[in-house]
Amino acid sequence: MRNKYKILIIVLISIIASFLTYFFMTDKREKEKVLTIDFSFEKIIPNNTSILIRFEDFTSVWEDFKNTNFYPQLKTFLGWFWNEMPSETLVLSKDIKDIQEKIGFNLDEKNIFAILGKKIFFASWLENKDDKKILILANIDIKSTLYENMKILIERKIGVEEYKNITIDIFSENKYWTLFDDKLIISNDIGTIRKAIDLSLNLTDNCIFNSPEFKNHISKTISKNYIYIKTDKFDEPNYGFLKEQLDAILLSINIKNGILIKSFVFPKILLSKKSTRRITSLRFAPKDAMVYIAGDFAIPYLTSKSKIEKFVIGKESGYILIPNDSNNAIMIFCEVTNKKIFLKGFEKIINPTEKGIFNYTLPLFGSIQFKYFFLKNYFIICSPPEYSENIKNLIAKKEDLLINSSNYKKLEIPQKNNGIFYINISDLFFRLFKKNYLNFIEPSGGYTTYTPTCSESTYYMPMTDLSDSQWTDMLSELKKIASKKIDIERDRITYKNLLYLRESLNIYNAKTNRYPKKIDSLIEEYINEIPQELVKKSNEVSGKFNGSGGWFYKNGEIKLNVFGIDSSGTYYSRW
Repeated sequence: MRNKYKILIIVLISIIASFLTYFFMTDKREKEKVLTIDFSFEKIIPNNTSILIRFEDFTSVWEDFKNTNFYPQLKTFLGWFWNEMPSETLVLSKDIKDIQEKIGFNLDEKNIFAILGKKIFFASWLENKDDKKILILANIDIKSTLYENMKILIERKIGVEEYKNITIDIFSENKYWTLFDDKLIISNDIGTIRKAIDLSLNLTDNCIFNSPEFKNHISKTISKNYIYIKTDKFDEPNYGFLKEQLDAILLSINIKNGILIKSFVFPKILLSKKSTRRITSLRFAPKDAMVYIAGDFAIPYLTSKSKIEKFVIGKESGYILIPNDSNNAIMIFCEVTNKKIFLKGFEKIINPTEKGIFNYTLPLFGSIQFKYFFLKNYFIICSPPEYSENIKNLIAKKEDLLINSSNYKKLEIPQKNNGIFYINISDLFFRLFKKNYLNFIEPSGGYTTYTPTCSESTYYMPMTDLSDSQWTDMLSELKKIASKKIDIERDRITYKNLLYLRESLNIYNAKTNRYPKKIDSLIEEYINEIPQELVKKSNEVSGKFNGSGGWFYKNGEIKLNVFGIDSSGTYYSRW
């Protein structure tokens, strides 16, 4: 059961990732171009924001996405999921579904992108964990039907505030928004909306765009979609090391022809200049490797102040996961500058059972045999031990290496860098779960380079479209797994509503010394409305227990008017 939920989580993440892209049908990335970014919305965001997320031009993403085989399949699946999953579980969906009913618009791509337009920003403040402020900015298509419907929604406000001749609509505590020109500004803090209005009217220059740090950091991105994080605002203890060591983090997201992510990590202390180099360990990475990580970042350096240890350990280290007949082979390697001293220290820690072989107990895996050996200036640990011969043969032939494969070449990783990532996600997932759910994700990877001011990593995930039948099979299986989760949530919420009604009846009885003849008598004083049971989606009340749905009520007794068993195997009639 736990494995099935793992599958659901992984597949859902992959589905959502692919949903946000229009990358299919291409093998190579377009050459990166210098983009002129319009920073007009950044000039509306206060300077002290902790996290800023920007996405632009969602409309074009959706338009191209419609041309894939995946689009109609995903649209059907998400429509089913939206209608079947209880809104209480989907959190914000309860508000959205309520809006749908009140103003009568369908939640489809046309209306979604009428809201999002070509830009959407999300800003958050984290300096006070008990009072997290958010700010959402979006362009609105003022010619759309949705824009007119939103005016109807505004009539539901409970109050207004006039600020600089602009109306801020108040819907409830922590729900404020204003709609002027083509801007929709939403926040859970009215003071934050006022600041955004000031910046929009050019009454202050205290915006994030005028921050020298922001300008310096954002100049490194080549994408209009990014996530910018200022770590000095992190007060959570778990993230203290980020606040102490890093000035900012910038993620640049380009969703053309695959998912291309660039990350820029800016330390508080300038890095020493690290020259790029050819990662020579690629010469013993086999073509069918599922995971390959190498470089001067892959395994942390020894932190000891011993001059000997600094002298012994070289820069390059890494890890390889390789499929074999019985299970998977693993290799861990590091560059060594003085083999004699290194091996002497290693064998003090590890006692081999025979030459070059030792047993080691790993969490979850138990006792495993390893073999260690030197390959020129690399010290290699390999399991199972016999796989070491395969590696030696691979090096001798100089064939079937990862570096020579079409998958690796497609990633266009520069020959010289400070570190390499490579992962065959689809193959790895198949070997773990024996399912082909992720075969639309091609082998992906990236590299890291260092400059005195930041560490820059590039990661590229190419993807491909599948046939209609392949998408149908994958989503049908996902639907089976999701259905079980939906059944559990329906039962949970329905049972909670049943307890709510029973509690209200008991309170009524305590006050009046009797039970009401009809459940309707509880409305207003004891309950707002008769809640719905979600098994058959009814709130009807019957005096006959006939399984027609809704609730059975008679002489103070109330139970679910549904036949059958719940998701845990208990009869509904015994609730």
